Amino acid sequence: MKALSPIVSAVILIVAAIIGGTLAYQYFISTMTSMVSKPNVVVDEALAYTVLNKMFVKVSNMGMTPVKLDSIVVYCDASAPQRLALGSVELRPGKSVTLNVTIDGQTIAGCSRVFVSVTYSAPNFGSDSTRPVEVIVVS
Repeated sequence: MKALSPIVSAVILIVAAIIGGTLAYQYFISTMTSMVSKPNVVVDEALAYTVLNKMFVKVSNMGMTPVKLDSIVVYCDASAPQRLALGSVELRPGKSVTLNVTIDGQTIAGCSRVFVSVTYSAPNFGSDSTRPVEVIVVS
């Protein structure tokens, strides 16, 4: 039985490496594209001024898809979560907005810790909410 020549062996190895590299590249690109195209909305910070009955929530869209901010959900250890409607706030990719929300004194009264999250929706992705962030409460 005759062996393959070294040149043919080298060509087979080079072709296999190119095919393997191409497959890995395609997988990486498709994975990254799907990750980046998904909405990525985060609450950067939240401040509540009880004397003014105001809450300021800074929200950023880190993704590549515009989103519509639907509501702010306030979590308090002393009561059930409260949903505060925002109407129709559009947040473009790469942009931030500070939401100015009126709260009544009962929303965070008696709470030792307060957290907020923002619910949002995006075309072709449905609805979701951000990770809850602790609110800095100023009396």
